[in-house]
Amino acid sequence: MEEKKRNEQRETVNHMQSLVGALCEVMTVENHLVCIGRLSHADNRELTLVPATARELPPVIYNTRFKLRIYRLADAPLEMEGSICANGPTKWQFDRLVDLNLMEKRRTFRQRTRAAAYVLPYRPEEEEQGEQAPLPEPQVGVVLDISVGGLQLRCRTPFQQGDRISVQQVRLEPEGEAFDFLCEVRWARYRPERDDWFYGCLFAPPLNRQQEDRLCSAIFSLQRHELHRHRNS
Repeated sequence: MEEKKRNEQRETVNHMQSLVGALCEVMTVENHLVCIGRLSHADNRELTLVPATARELPPVIYNTRFKLRIYRLADAPLEMEGSICANGPTKWQFDRLVDLNLMEKRRTFRQRTRAAAYVLPYRPEEEEQGEQAPLPEPQVGVVLDISVGGLQLRCRTPFQQGDRISVQQVRLEPEGEAFDFLCEVRWARYRPERDDWFYGCLFAPPLNRQQEDRLCSAIFSLQRHELHRHRNS
């Protein structure tokens, strides 16, 4: 098992390094083209973009999220999302990377659920200060569905697109271990007749391999129970 994980990690590193030199279109999350550059560095944590021409890269706000379409020889473009973590006229760096192609493939993993959760805004500066700056009181919400890429949430706490939230104590199985997720709100819909909100959330940063394995195991267990109920109904 450990050898398999090491091989997978080496394959991931080699795959990302193979993207160095590739042409990359940078777009807003609404798919408006911002600039075109080339990747000068790529690993599973960060990408570095430099100008593809003599023109400088445009100014950008730190932490802005962008879509990246990376053109590879003889392969379909690779689509990713990332946030600006450093920038200047000759270099942009992206972190909090999400492979959108992989997310598309994993849609079949989405599982309906009615798991209760505690929801509160994520404020890293308060977390660092500890007891001197207590976090706000968490509100109760319900996780409506979940996949290894994110979840759909219902609660009465208002958030906006782009907000980072903490979804805690999600117990997918009665006897299972609870999950805590750090998420980014991708869309928000208000339901006035019930005075509550629906949110589509992306795990940010993405889950690591161990977290993915544990979540996949819980999702598959829920799927098995659901199939068993349908067969006996």
